[in-house]
Amino acid sequence: MTEGHVDALFTVAYLPQGTCDPKGHAAAKAQALESLDTMRKQIDAHPALVGQAVRFSEAQQLKREGRKALFLGLENGYALGRDLAALEEFRNKGVVYVTLCHNGDNAIGDSALGTATHGGLSPFGRQVVRRMNRLGMVIDLSHAASDTFYDVLEESRHPVICSHSSARALCDHPRNLTNEQLRALAAKGGVVQVCLYGGFLAAGREATLADAVAHIEHIVRIAGIHSVGIGSDFDGGGGIRGCRGPMNRSTSR
Repeated sequence: MTEGHVDALFTVAYLPQGTCDPKGHAAAKAQALESLDTMRKQIDAHPALVGQAVRFSEAQQLKREGRKALFLGLENGYALGRDLAALEEFRNKGVVYVTLCHNGDNAIGDSALGTATHGGLSPFGRQVVRRMNRLGMVIDLSHAASDTFYDVLEESRHPVICSHSSARALCDHPRNLTNEQLRALAAKGGVVQVCLYGGFLAAGREATLADAVAHIEHIVRIAGIHSVGIGSDFDGGGGIRGCRGPMNRSTSR
């Protein structure tokens, strides 16, 4: 983070999608809590270098102190099972956003790579959206199916994000957003962060940095400059030639 001049990072407890039954849900929650505790131990072990933040003002204060800020997230609401109270438990751990699903449908709703179990958000998923709004947790719709995406926009009282998605008009992948989705997200004050994962940037060839820029420029044209960011996904398979981390050692000299 120091070499790359990065002031703050979002680190997430990631969960692959498993079975939607009590055993699977219990295991997923335990794994998520263990991951969050491990991250917290790393923060506590290096207080002179880093601190945990749950709001932007705290990240600003840490920067003034010469320390880095880490925000915590949860990638895959599968860890909630069907228990709304689990949201408060994760919020108390400092989780600031939740990616509602991953590569598979869960109890909350359908995934872009799922089998349309619910036809969008489930009734429980609607409760999750409302509870997250009340708790001040950001809803992340990367990985969500189109029906889930629109159901959340309808249900949520606050802007949502797509933390690592790109433009389907430039790369026809179900994880990417159509122009209609981009406009709908922008109309609700949301942000899509272009993912630096090659498979979401270019089809049938190696993606380049120019492809990432093309996706950014496309989203600016469709949704406006305030609705686009960069969601690298560096530790989840992201990274393209010339851009594989906050600092490329091969070009840093």
